[in-house]
Amino acid sequence: LPSNEVILGLNGIDSSASSQSSVRSSVSSSVINSSSSQGYIGDAARGKTHWENAEIGCKFCHAVNPDGTAGSSLSKIDPRNLRFTTASGMAKYIAENMPKGNVGVCTGQCAADTAAYFQSLMPMTVSSSSMSSSSRLSSSSSVLSSSSLSSAITSRSSSSSSSTPTLNGAQLYVEHGCANCHGARGDNPTRPIVLDRWTRTTLISKIDTSMPLNNPSACVGACATAIADYILSWKPIVSCNAGEDVLPRRLRLLTNREYANTVNDLLNISTGSTIAASFEPDSEVKGFDNNAEASKINNGRMDAYWNAAKQVAETVSMTNLMTCSTSTARDQCANTFVPAFGKKAFRRPLVAAEQTSYSNLFRLGSTNEAGARLVIQSMLSSPNFLYRAEIGSVVSGTSNLTPYETANLLSYTFTGSMPDATLFTEADNNRLTTPVQLRTQAERLLATTKAGAQFSHFGMQWLHVDDVANLQRDKALYPQFTQAIGAAMKTELETFLNELFLKPGYKMADVFNPGFTFVNGTLASYYGMSGITGTNFQKVTTNTQRGGVLAMGAVTATLSTATGSHPIHRGLLVRRNLLCQDFAPPPPNVGEVEPLNPDKPTRERFAAHTNNPNCQSCHQYIDDIGFGFENYDAVGRFRTTEGNNIAIRANGIISGLAVMTESDSHSFDDLRGLSTVLATAGSEPTSKCLTKQYHRFATGVSEPNECAVTSSYLRWQAKSTDLRDMMLETVTSPTFLTRK
Repeated sequence: LPSNEVILGLNGIDSSASSQSSVRSSVSSSVINSSSSQGYIGDAARGKTHWENAEIGCKFCHAVNPDGTAGSSLSKIDPRNLRFTTASGMAKYIAENMPKGNVGVCTGQCAADTAAYFQSLMPMTVSSSSMSSSSRLSSSSSVLSSSSLSSAITSRSSSSSSSTPTLNGAQLYVEHGCANCHGARGDNPTRPIVLDRWTRTTLISKIDTSMPLNNPSACVGACATAIADYILSWKPIVSCNAGEDVLPRRLRLLTNREYANTVNDLLNISTGSTIAASFEPDSEVKGFDNNAEASKINNGRMDAYWNAAKQVAETVSMTNLMTCSTSTARDQCANTFVPAFGKKAFRRPLVAAEQTSYSNLFRLGSTNEAGARLVIQSMLSSPNFLYRAEIGSVVSGTSNLTPYETANLLSYTFTGSMPDATLFTEADNNRLTTPVQLRTQAERLLATTKAGAQFSHFGMQWLHVDDVANLQRDKALYPQFTQAIGAAMKTELETFLNELFLKPGYKMADVFNPGFTFVNGTLASYYGMSGITGTNFQKVTTNTQRGGVLAMGAVTATLSTATGSHPIHRGLLVRRNLLCQDFAPPPPNVGEVEPLNPDKPTRERFAAHTNNPNCQSCHQYIDDIGFGFENYDAVGRFRTTEGNNIAIRANGIISGLAVMTESDSHSFDDLRGLSTVLATAGSEPTSKCLTKQYHRFATGVSEPNECAVTSSYLRWQAKSTDLRDMMLETVTSPTFLTRK
């Protein structure tokens, strides 16, 4: 055979000497008789011609890389990680599925040749003794001359000369079935590979000791190292030498909460939340409801906006909105009302065409007031009202936000609503351009009541806390838990977060071990705290049972079920929300936790569920943390026993604070001990995670730029390590006012 030909269709070759002649005859027969692409001998040179043939279109779709390998376009084919482990399989796939839109144009010899060309782009060395009864001769990328074929077949009769083929990590990944289980690049949704969970050392160790499943000894040492390095090569290399990445130019749809706040401030009303309740819920991404990509308008949402605008325009009081009277000339009133209201509604001055258009609409009203209501309805339905603009003006490939866009960005970031009069004045005078000016305004906004509500909203989403007042719990098991208690728990958490983040002097350790909380008489009595009366919430010193976010009733109650505590939910809070460590979705058909049993500890019921090998790989990092919360029941009360007087064990171990699979290990006896670990050894990873979570919230991006997060974290730590400065340092970012 010519040296550029690849042997296809040789699966199932017998390794005995007596079968060697039949191998050659079967090859000849398949070439003559088979109409399938799998029976042809592919020629790589001819395949290159097919690849570049415009009618077949391989090159048009998949391209060719500068180094000569195939597949550099969006429809990428990675020859290091073939979907098909045999050349015959690839030829069959081409014949039956390619090219898209014109299947059948390249079958038989054409498909075999094309497969041969593609697989010859990265040939691998095959030793003559590497063939088994399942035949490696058809392995993807093997390029054999006629002499090497003869040598390979002859040598297979002798096992004494066996040696390991020289395979790279990509080929070993396929060879050992990793791709079958985890997907071509760890992207099988049922068994994905979460790259952030691993360091090189821990991934090599995992493969060496545990992979592949049911046969871990098949890939150890150099094999495990090669596969680990290949897997980690999927993760993009991040270099911050060039500085922070710049966000794209974009429009950001107001969230339902931002819409409610904006119409309240714009129209001087208090019914915004009721109006926005008729809209479709915002899409949550990574726990936050303001993701810029996920927030989109469909027909139903637009209808809701239109109906809301119509309702508001018809019912709002015009007393404080109109400065002209009913007797004022129509043109004069239009020229007064339209630019004044329009500047507030669109959060920027109107351009000339808008002024003309809305003034004409104003004149269609039967009276000045009727004309103004038409304008209000139209403006509240406009994209200029419904979206926050971050477009700017382009200079040298990047765009600098306008003063009014900057005012919007500051206001919605720190108050969740439209700019106030001071921000409009600063924008009018172009005084929102320097870090000092931006920080001055940010500090002013953080001192407002609206900032307290905005940060409470962030905190609830960061800590994955729902509407505690409306939690449904089994009344027979928890009769003391009422809507009023739930509402008080929410107030406790909000007041605590506002204290820590909006006032100077508090550090990350205070999130976990502050030594105080905020309660009124009702909540204090519910918690078993004495000496506290009255309806007002007050700052009180706590014992080891209370204080810190982990012991908050709002947190422990939310992360439970209607009938009991839930260690998995609670453990995930620490891993995902406080350490920013992700997990893949659970595998299908994992089963449910055993139902509540008063004679069986929660710890034992959950352990029986997660001891399943399919579950253990993740739950070994979750459950022990969750068991640390066990002194708190499903409605946030402290307890020392459960069920039929079973003693609570809340001890455990948390490891991998910075990277989940690392070997650092920290034991604790209860939730206060776990809080202490996070406040001390976990101070840096929790601080970095908090910075990332706030970036998600402030930018509306689910995976914020790593360099931007690191830069903010370093500026924060260098400034004061106060929690308040973590937020303020976002505005001093060199990319805060730039878009691309």
